[in-house]
Parts: sequence; structure tokens; C-alpha cells
Amino acid sequence: MSSDGTSSKLVSHGLRFCNHSGEAGQGAADLFGLSNAVVVPFNSDRVIVGGNIGLRPDGTMPSSLEEEVDQVFKNIAASLQAAGLGNDSLQMVYKVTTYQYDGEPAVFDTLNAIARKYFGATKPSWTAVIVKGLLHPEAHVEIEVEAFIPKSKL
Repeated sequence: MSSDGTSSKLVSHGLRFCNHSGEAGQGAADLFGLSNAVVVPFNSDRVIVGGNIGLRPDGTMPSSLEEEVDQVFKNIAASLQAAGLGNDSLQMVYKVTTYQYDGEPAVFDTLNAIARKYFGATKPSWTAVIVKGLLHPEAHVEIEVEAFIPKSKL
């Protein structure tokens, strides 16, 4: 088993990012910028953020997929910051689940590109699920995350 994410901020807090060998392991991790497994220290503090979509603060939905996905990450960051994390809150995410509308084939590529901007060196484990639709009729993606809260932030 090889490890990845060694430059992630989370490594200094005891989290380990692991990938198994081969194309289905390290190959997929490298291709998609994720980790196959993340080991979280026992008795750690964490925050779970339920599904977020790309609604702007004024309640409108962006017209472009790129702006929608970017807004989803901004909304998640705001939730993490409300839970006590700082401006680097998305770099503390170790688990991501995305629900992507199957009528929009470019969603995963767009998600992956924009996520790299926000996650930095952290490569969280990631589950992507294709769905027939989302609760908001204009949404193309919904994302939930789990993040580590350093003791120094409490």
C-alpha cells in the first residue's frame, strides 16, 4: 500500500492518505486527484456537512456549470467556517460524496478541476454517484463532505 497526500495539512494532524497499487488503486488516485482510503486518528473531532448545491446567497442558481460548482464549494466552505474552521477549511476535508445529475456529462470533469483549486494538496477519498435528478430542479450537483477539526481550532 502506498501513501499519498503527504503535503496535505491533514498529515501534520495524524491523518494518513493511502492508495493500493495498480491502475484501480494508485492509477485512479493519480488520475482523479483522490485517495483510496483515509485513516483518521482515534477520538478526532470532525464536522459533517450535508448536501450542498450551488445556490448563491441571494437564492438564485448560476447559469453556468462552472459557476454552479464553484458556488457549491463556497457554500461548503461557509458551512465549515461556521463550524469553527478557518479560511483553509476545504483543505481539511478528507471525505467527499458527490451526487451528479446524469443529464450533464461534464459534471465530473468540472468538479474535479474546481475541487483541486479548493482542496490544494489534500486528496480526500471521494465517492461519485450519478442520479436521475436532484431536489432543486436547476441543480446539476450536490456535495457532502467530512472534515477534520484540529484541536487548536476548538
